[in-house]
Amino acid sequence: MGSVYRRKRGGRYFIKYRNDAGKWVYEGAYVDKAASKQLLAKREREAARSEAGLRDPYREHRRTPLAGHVEDFVDHLRARGVTPGYVRSVRGCLNRAFAGMGATRPDDLSAQRAERFLLGIREGDPAREIKGLSARGVNAYLEALREFGRWGVERGRWVVNPFVGVRKLNVEADRRRVRRALTVPELRRVIEVARVRGIENYRRTHAGGITPEWAARLERLGIERGIIYEAMALTGLRVNETRTLEWQHLNFDRAPATLTVAARHAKARRADVILLSDDLAIRLLDWRERRASELGHAPQPGERVFCLPLHLTRHFMADCRFAGIPNPDAAGRVVDLHALRHTFAQLLVREGVHPRTAQTMLRHRAIGTTMKIYVRDDPVAQEKALAALPSLREVQHQVQQPAHPTAQEDATPRERETARIGDKSQTVGTLGENMQEAAAQGNGLDMVGVTGFEPATSASRTLRSKPS
Repeated sequence: MGSVYRRKRGGRYFIKYRNDAGKWVYEGAYVDKAASKQLLAKREREAARSEAGLRDPYREHRRTPLAGHVEDFVDHLRARGVTPGYVRSVRGCLNRAFAGMGATRPDDLSAQRAERFLLGIREGDPAREIKGLSARGVNAYLEALREFGRWGVERGRWVVNPFVGVRKLNVEADRRRVRRALTVPELRRVIEVARVRGIENYRRTHAGGITPEWAARLERLGIERGIIYEAMALTGLRVNETRTLEWQHLNFDRAPATLTVAARHAKARRADVILLSDDLAIRLLDWRERRASELGHAPQPGERVFCLPLHLTRHFMADCRFAGIPNPDAAGRVVDLHALRHTFAQLLVREGVHPRTAQTMLRHRAIGTTMKIYVRDDPVAQEKALAALPSLREVQHQVQQPAHPTAQEDATPRERETARIGDKSQTVGTLGENMQEAAAQGNGLDMVGVTGFEPATSASRTLRSKPS
């Protein structure tokens, strides 16, 4: 038998009971003695049910706080080899979601609470001037909750995924940030401006002028930024892939030159080989010679190709403003560093590249990502497609009647027989007409009536003409 006791006067009660293995268990109870006795009776019933084979397999996990489950889930993500940034994002989404739902145990999780929380972060708080999230941001929270729920079911921590019935929002109907691709003139202007913007800004903000050494340093940084912009726009590299690019990943010994994205730095965690255009390969070779002159020796294979600034996106947007590129434009579309990847996709579309080839060059797993996000309606491509349509006025006078199947060499026997029957049916007349034709052919004379002016009629026609 268990017992209820208190260690000091006025303190909380403790309970003592034997579990299903026969070991004594000590557990803190309540300040109220009656409630502590009810808890003791509950624990003894659970032990008796477990001993009889009726034990709840999820009991221990239900009593574990959600914070412990989240840490175990994070360890699971790390074991899968996902990026640290994704781990931080998922952990933050789960902690904020559970705090917003007021959930501390797995039993507190439900689809209704999740929907109420997602609705709150979507609408925001107008009273405190907190803007709501877009549909894509809300879906990021929901995807983290779903993945957490699936993991719990697979690990035997709860029976069903509590978030399986919550639907995602339509991203296309609530897109807050729409990127646009740069045109070729805009891209050229940004690359040229990157070289001189630092010097011009320094001269504008410093009345004393600029020293030749500092001007050379700013020009060198601008040249590197321009090459980075060109490489990202002509290969579709992401920011992290560009930052971690090493000289050993470039191969100039073959034609065309290639660039290999290491699996540990790629978003999809797989190694991909990218073909380089001749102009970009020459620019990279010139950059390697410049780096060799700066270092006094050839760059090492493990040395990084570029030294990206900490806030490269800010530098890019400043270069765009200096180049006179509207951001956002009249349609509300923005230009940022990732827009260079969209530019690469749009350049492929304008050249008439097949969507499957564009998917391969953009290194997307699903073609839906290529077509829905990166490939936008391009007026230039549409005009090019219209120009490729044939003119029907030029060919309508050359249209000829198709040859009869019997005259075609590749006609099948069935087609020839059908055509023969069709020709025969067109020449067959009525019974009287056939008889007249046969008589005329037999006598060699025209069918003339008794009077010599009208053709003879058949008996059937004579009988029909008589009045009844």
